[in-house]
Amino acid sequence: PVSALVVRAPVVILGREDGTLDVWDLEERRLQHRIKRHQGKVTHVEAVGKIIISTSDEAEDDQSEGECVRFCDLRSGRLLSSFTTRRVTCMALRSSHGSRCKEYVLTGHTSGKSIVWDVEEQRSVHTLDGHHKTIRSM
Repeated sequence: PVSALVVRAPVVILGREDGTLDVWDLEERRLQHRIKRHQGKVTHVEAVGKIIISTSDEAEDDQSEGECVRFCDLRSGRLLSSFTTRRVTCMALRSSHGSRCKEYVLTGHTSGKSIVWDVEEQRSVHTLDGHHKTIRSM
């Protein structure tokens, strides 16, 4: 079963309960890649340029950490980087404009923290600690 979905023409990316990501080519109407990157159910997926950002519920419970945030190459499926965090409960895409346009993904966690991820550099750049309970949306 599908557990997460994002449409970024010319592709659709499906996250599945078995931890796989399916990349579909909309123009050719065919499966381009099936990428096995997570041990648990894919909970969120986003695509920016040629990078897929996905999260999973690999943490055993809301208080433990698991390897939850992954960056993959859209074309090859190659793992670019992965990070251990508390369970991710929501995700949002943010673009900054100005002299240098940058793409960021924000993740909300069961710990009450939000993490800002630089998509191009595939790393966290800031952690926001303003909440005391699970963040449910952004």
